[in-house]
Amino acid sequence: MKKEKFHILLITNDIKDEYNLLGSYDKKENLIEFYETNKLRSKITIDLNKHILSKENIDYKIILDLDTSKETNGEVFLNKENGSIRLKIKTNTFDLTNNKLTMKYTILDSKEEIIYEIEMGE
Repeated sequence: MKKEKFHILLITNDIKDEYNLLGSYDKKENLIEFYETNKLRSKITIDLNKHILSKENIDYKIILDLDTSKETNGEVFLNKENGSIRLKIKTNTFDLTNNKLTMKYTILDSKEEIIYEIEMGE
């Protein structure tokens, strides 16, 4: 799978982060994959068919079900503690248009609103 330039925008209640990196968009499998540039080097995988966002690094794995039709559950698996935490999620937007994915969701337990945009280009 060929690497492409991605422009990432992440906005939460506390931060606004914007950066560029290389990632892959497999149109046949409808999957997006890239590694965040943070020190943990988190791997992000987005299944566009199932609306599943997963983020994994050496400390934890997060799996979020971003179904816009209902409240869903997400799960955080803590590697060192060998435990997990469930999160209630309300997804407002999960939209792929012209190689730009926009996801807007709220983690209901903490009332944290998240906007995640990924622009994919050559």
